[in-house]
Amino acid sequence: MHPTHCIIHLTEEATKGTYRPAAESKAKQAIQSAISGIEYKSIRRKYQRIFIMVTPETDISKLKEILLTIPSIASFGMATKAPAEKGRDTAQAVLEASDASSFRVKVKISDRQHKRSLDETTQDLSKELAQRTNKTIDFINPKITLYVEILENGWYCYTEQIVSN
Repeated sequence: MHPTHCIIHLTEEATKGTYRPAAESKAKQAIQSAISGIEYKSIRRKYQRIFIMVTPETDISKLKEILLTIPSIASFGMATKAPAEKGRDTAQAVLEASDASSFRVKVKISDRQHKRSLDETTQDLSKELAQRTNKTIDFINPKITLYVEILENGWYCYTEQIVSN
């Protein structure tokens, strides 16, 4: 499954002691400049994250290599985006793309309109995915972690969170 987005989380140092939107814009410009030789569709800043919309032609390994050199990046993940109504199906597809027998789910909710608590969402999603995929939920020593970021414009699902230096 080819990712649709790269979700970038910035370091606290990158935005600490300054006006956060300005610091995030500066980080976005630095990232945009660093990846100028790579094909991608768009880059935007929202929800205290930087989103790079990639294309099937995007050189993902080169993108990862470059992002690892940018000091203001804390972590990033190559995600598949789905509209909210298809979020659970996409989470299942991302999880099934792995041959891991056990998993855990980490959910972040940035949509202020989301009415359910984070714990309820994580528990419900974990149980549902375990039933759908015949994989085991393991919070202590999972073979894989499914990261789900729920935003107002959809769900972003990924299994590899790359921590920068």
